[in-house]
Amino acid sequence: EPHQPRVAREAEQVEAVLFGGADPASWAPPGAEDGITTTPVRGGRKADETRTRILEAAIAILIEEGPGAISYRAVATRAGLTAPAPVYYYPSVDALLNAAQIRLFEAAKDRYRLIMASVDYSALDIHRLTDLTTAVFQREATEFGAVSIASYPIRLEAARHAQLRSTMWVAIRDQNEAWRRLLGQLSPAAGPLEPLLV
Repeated sequence: EPHQPRVAREAEQVEAVLFGGADPASWAPPGAEDGITTTPVRGGRKADETRTRILEAAIAILIEEGPGAISYRAVATRAGLTAPAPVYYYPSVDALLNAAQIRLFEAAKDRYRLIMASVDYSALDIHRLTDLTTAVFQREATEFGAVSIASYPIRLEAARHAQLRSTMWVAIRDQNEAWRRLLGQLSPAAGPLEPLLV
């Protein structure tokens, strides 16, 4: 229902997946209807370098202090830029936070892909998959612990910000699809809920 409150709509979707066997990949991205622009429009090498400095500063603040500490002034100071500089690239603090979160997700996916590239899928069974998953988790919890932990407060912030909900949903959907492909090799009868449970 287009006029149904978002919370009621999402509650129905959750129940349909957990109890009705619905596929979570069929959900509409939460917040997509808000049409919030997240992609910076400035171009050129110098602009790209400045954008990178802004995102690196935002990520450093996320890791050290959490999303509540992100502000244009804090990011500009950390990046060694003038106070208005982040405004020029990101129309809101939420857009900046969203971009930083996307960068964290992409970095995590790149680390995961690097490990999975060496996997012999023809020899993969549940025991090897368990060992592999444990190795990935240990690496994220130790070598990349601070970066991994920085992502979790964003999940809480996503409950209040439509833009972050949409980003979070894309990340969950991508993870779900990756697990679906993996589990499909072990058990073709795996249902839509199994990847989400993993």
